[in-house]
Amino acid sequence: MASDPEQKRIYPCITQKGCNPTYNIPEDEDSQDEDADHPYRGPEIVVGYEAEIPRWIANTTNPTQLLYFVLPTDFPTPEDKKYTAVAFADAAKQWNNIGLGVNIAPAPDKASAHFFVRYYKSAPGDKDQNNLAVAFFPHNVTDVWVYPASLNDPFWKACLMNTFLHEIGHIMGLRHEFALDLKADGKPEEKEAAQRYESVDATSVMSYEAINYLRDTDIKDVKKFYSLENGKLLDHNIPIKDYSPKLRLGPKKGKGKKKKN
Repeated sequence: MASDPEQKRIYPCITQKGCNPTYNIPEDEDSQDEDADHPYRGPEIVVGYEAEIPRWIANTTNPTQLLYFVLPTDFPTPEDKKYTAVAFADAAKQWNNIGLGVNIAPAPDKASAHFFVRYYKSAPGDKDQNNLAVAFFPHNVTDVWVYPASLNDPFWKACLMNTFLHEIGHIMGLRHEFALDLKADGKPEEKEAAQRYESVDATSVMSYEAINYLRDTDIKDVKKFYSLENGKLLDHNIPIKDYSPKLRLGPKKGKGKKKKN
C-alpha cells in the first residue's frame, strides 16, 4: 500500500506492483517489475498468480502455523516497534478468527519465524517514501515491510491495523479486488493470471479503501476458497497449489550426534 498526502481516502498497494492477469494480455505485453531493486523484489475475491493459484496448506482441526517475528532493531524507536507489533497481531487475530485452517502468530524468536515484520528505512528523495506497507504471496515469501508514512503520518498510523488487514490478505493468497478491471487503454489493471472467485465487493478488504475492513463477503468467499481441494482447476484450467511454511532463516542447526567408535 502507498499513501497519498493529497487524497487520503484512496491509495495504491505495491505488494503486487507489476502483476496483472496473463490471459487477456497481448503476447508482446511487457510485464517486468518496475521496482526490481526494491527489497521485497516482487465468490469474487481475486486469486491466482501466473500458472497457479497459490495458497497455504490448511487444516481446520490442526491449523498450519505461519509464524512471524517483528525485528526490533529495524524500527526508529521501541515504541514504534511495539505499536507495529500490536497492530499486526490485531490484524492477524481477525484473519485467524475466520477459521481457515491457517494460524498467523508471533514466533518466540527469529529462528522459528517464517517471515519477518520489519521497518523500511527510506532515504531523502526515496521514491518509496509515500508507501505504507508491502507483503507477499504464499508462493514467494519474503517479509512484511512497514514504511515511515505508516508511523509518521497520524492518519495512517491510526489505521495501521487496517493496512495490515489488507496486506495479510495478500499473504493468504488474495489479489486486489479490481485486478481484472480494465484501464482506459483497455488493458487489465494487473497482470499474472488473476481470476475472480465468488462475490464482487467494491469495499472488500482487498480494495483501495483508505481504511480496510474484513467484509462479510470476504469471509464467506475466502472460507469457500480454502475449502477447495489442492490441485483443483479453476477458470482457464489454472490449478490451486498449496504451500507449506518454511523457516525464514532456513533449517535450524541442531547438535550433531557423536559417532560411536
